[in-house]
Amino acid sequence: MEFSLFVQRNTMLIKCPACGTQGNLSKYGASTLPQKILKFFRIRKFYCKNCGWEGHKFIIRITKNIKQVLLSYFLLFISVIILAYVVIKIILRK
Repeated sequence: MEFSLFVQRNTMLIKCPACGTQGNLSKYGASTLPQKILKFFRIRKFYCKNCGWEGHKFIIRITKNIKQVLLSYFLLFISVIILAYVVIKIILRK
């Protein structure tokens, strides 16, 4: 099971917002400082080979099984709290 809350999109599967075709978006290289900052936050500049659209797209999406991942993190958090409580009780008993 994947425990990531966010996953990176396959850029070949992103549809063009203008013409709706899939697989025609290509990434621009980050050359200026603002583009490098946007790239750090996973916002990339794309252009469409089909219609010529240019713009920015966010390439991170929330995982599909978000409920399972959040439940797993919650159970892990509760387990750590219980374990810390038991360890503190054992240490203070002596």
